[in-house]
Amino acid sequence: MSAAIAAEQFRIVHETEPVGVSLPLDALEEPGTYICNWSGHLLRVHETDRGTRRFAAAAGRHPGAWTVTRISVDPRISRQEAKSLANSFGLSTSF
Repeated sequence: MSAAIAAEQFRIVHETEPVGVSLPLDALEEPGTYICNWSGHLLRVHETDRGTRRFAAAAGRHPGAWTVTRISVDPRISRQEAKSLANSFGLSTSF
């Protein structure tokens, strides 16, 4: 695969499946690697989880505070890469 084709595929994936976007925990539907904004924990959503709507649910006094930020479309990235990406988005980690 040429570098130009790889770059175009990367651009398409990241334009259609954005990273750096925060959303409520119970709204997760897309595979990827996420950081829990309230704790800094690493959360991976695999392709096999897709379609399992609302596989997670938040409950408590302030469920709106239970958000996650998508840092990668790939749930298989290494922990070190996840820490680096989280840092690039200004997110604290605890893993």
